[in-house]
Amino acid sequence: IYFGNDDLTRLMIQPTQLGVALNTKGLVLRSDREFYCNYRITSNDGFHSGSITCKGEVAKGRIFRPGHMITSNAFIQKSNTVSMMALEDATVTISNLPPGLDLANVGVTNGTEIFTLNQGQTLTLSAIYFLFNPNDTRGFFGSLIESTGDLVINCGSHTGGILANNLRDIGIDQIVPMNALGDEYILVRGNGTDQMENVMVMIHEDNTEVNVNGLFEGVYNAGEYVVLDAFFYSNSDNMYISTNNNVAVYQMIGGLPDTRTYGMNFIPPVSCLGEPDVNNIPYYNSIDDFTYTGNIIIIARVFFPVSINGIQLPLNLARPVPGNPDYVTYKISNDLGVDHIRVTSAANVQVGLMGGNDAIGFAGYFSGFERYPKAIIADLDSINGFCLDSLRALGTYEKIDWYYLDSLIAIDQNVIPSYGPGEY
Repeated sequence: IYFGNDDLTRLMIQPTQLGVALNTKGLVLRSDREFYCNYRITSNDGFHSGSITCKGEVAKGRIFRPGHMITSNAFIQKSNTVSMMALEDATVTISNLPPGLDLANVGVTNGTEIFTLNQGQTLTLSAIYFLFNPNDTRGFFGSLIESTGDLVINCGSHTGGILANNLRDIGIDQIVPMNALGDEYILVRGNGTDQMENVMVMIHEDNTEVNVNGLFEGVYNAGEYVVLDAFFYSNSDNMYISTNNNVAVYQMIGGLPDTRTYGMNFIPPVSCLGEPDVNNIPYYNSIDDFTYTGNIIIIARVFFPVSINGIQLPLNLARPVPGNPDYVTYKISNDLGVDHIRVTSAANVQVGLMGGNDAIGFAGYFSGFERYPKAIIADLDSINGFCLDSLRALGTYEKIDWYYLDSLIAIDQNVIPSYGPGEY
C-alpha cells in the first residue's frame, strides 16, 4: 500500500508538529485473520531509506527502554526520535534523560519530561544534533518510558550515523515493552565497516550481568547502556549475548561497506516460542523503485534444516554460535531471483534483512516477538506405530501439556489419544 510522499499522510509530520500531541497521525490496522505489517520508507532525494516491522499485540505496553543509532559526529540533519501512540488515555513519564538534552519544540530537559495523551493521540519527540552539545549525541540512551496506559512506540534515528557529518541514513523500528523481552540474544553481523557495526544493550534492572559469546563482560545498573563494537562479533560473524535480567538490544548495522548505508534493528530474544514458518516477506530486496544488494539473516536451531521457498539450505552454510551450541546462524545472499520469500524449519527461526544500493541502506527484522507458542497439531492416521486416533504436537518446546475443552488432560507429553471431536 502506497501512503504518499509528503507530511500530509498519516505517517509523516512537519517539524512544527514535533513534541506536540496530534490527533490525525498514525495508523491502526485490524483484521479478522492474522497478518503482519512492514512499513518501508525512502527519502525523496533517494539517499536514505528505512524499515519498520510492526510487532502486533505484543508491542502494547507501559514500560519501555528506547534506543537509536550511535552518533558521535554532530550535524543538524541528524536526529534521534521516539514516537508513540496512546491506546488509552495515559500520562507518560520519560526519565533518566541527559540533563541539557534539547528536544524539538519541548526545550532543554532537566532529566524528566511528562506528557498527557488521550486515546488515539500520537507524540513524536526528537533530539536534533546541534554542534558541540554532547547531551544531544547521547540522545535517549538510558532513558525510561513509563505510562499509566498502554502505548505502542517506534524509535530510532532519522537520520543518524557514527562517522562524518553527511554520512548518515535512517534507522528505525517498532519496539516492545520490557516484559516482552528476554535475557538471551543472537545477532548476525552486517556488511558495514567495523565502525558501523555496533550493538547497544539497554539495562533495565540493577546488578545486570552481561556475557558475550559465553564470556563475562560486566555488571551494570538500571539506566546504563553497553555498546558492543565489531570486535565482539565472533569468527562466525555472529554474537551471543546472555544476561541475568531482561534487557533491550538494538543493532546498528551496515547494508554495504559504505558508511552511508546504515540500518537499525530492534532484536528479538532467543525463545522457543518462535515460529517455525516465516511466511511471507514480500519484495524482500526492494523499497520503492530501488533494488538492494544484501543478505537474508536467519537464526535457527542446530540440527534442524532451514528452507527458503521450499529449497533446503546447504548445511555447510550454518555457522556455530560461540557460547550457545543450540543455535546456528545463516547469512544468505538476497539475489534469489524471486519477489517473495518464505523461510521454514521444523523448529523456531528468526529472519532479518539488510542491504544497500549506492548511498542507501536498510535493515529489517520479521520474526521473533511471538508472545505464545502455537503448536501444530497433526493426527497420526498415516504415521506408523501410532493409533489412528492419536494426536501429536509438532515443534520444539520445553514442555507440552494438553487441554481438551479447557480441561487439562495430559502433562509433558507430545502424543495423546484423541477424546473425540472438539478443540485441543
